[in-house]
Amino acid sequence: MGDDATRRVLQLAHDPAKFEGQPDLAAGRDLAGRSSYLFRVNDDGGWRVVHLRLWRGRGGLAGMTDRFRTSPGFSMWAKATALVDAGIATPRPLIVAERKPGALEWSCFASEQLDAAIGLDLVLQQVASWNEARQTNFARNLAVEFRKLRQKKLGLDDLEPSSFLVRGVPDFEFELFVCEPERTFVGGEIPIAHIESRILFGLPPKAVKAFFHGLG
Repeated sequence: MGDDATRRVLQLAHDPAKFEGQPDLAAGRDLAGRSSYLFRVNDDGGWRVVHLRLWRGRGGLAGMTDRFRTSPGFSMWAKATALVDAGIATPRPLIVAERKPGALEWSCFASEQLDAAIGLDLVLQQVASWNEARQTNFARNLAVEFRKLRQKKLGLDDLEPSSFLVRGVPDFEFELFVCEPERTFVGGEIPIAHIESRILFGLPPKAVKAFFHGLG
């Protein structure tokens, strides 16, 4: 990512209020303990959308403790780059920064925003209304992706469908991306029971059987 685009993203991290209402800011929402923005920047003559996660420093005793800990942005960067190094598909990490003159003022992590990708949780809502044949095709394709994750030793602190993005055609061919690095670690294993109860729940027996046959 070029210097000008990086500088623009860090300006947003430093003072988001200055960008309110500007066309560069595609979306923004508050999450637990952080703000999340989709930010459109010109990167060396081409436009790209960056997903910026921003944490503000805490006050009081918590803020005093935070100065001795790795900031959330750098913790996210470490987990995201570990996924990349392990060959696990995840939105490409782009920027990490913090302002910490003493106590932490802010910390940020930016990654690429994937084109034409939607959350696995939303895909599962669509799949629930399909006929059995399409659901079985989806389950078979999903097994291929989870087999890759298990082979690459992906561990998850808490398996949730919202931790994944789907890019492609769910009942034909697609790729699964890990989109919440903070939940992950490399060197673990996704429990089969969690996949069955949190991902496959609601699918017909034939589709579940196709999943486990494909998982190996």
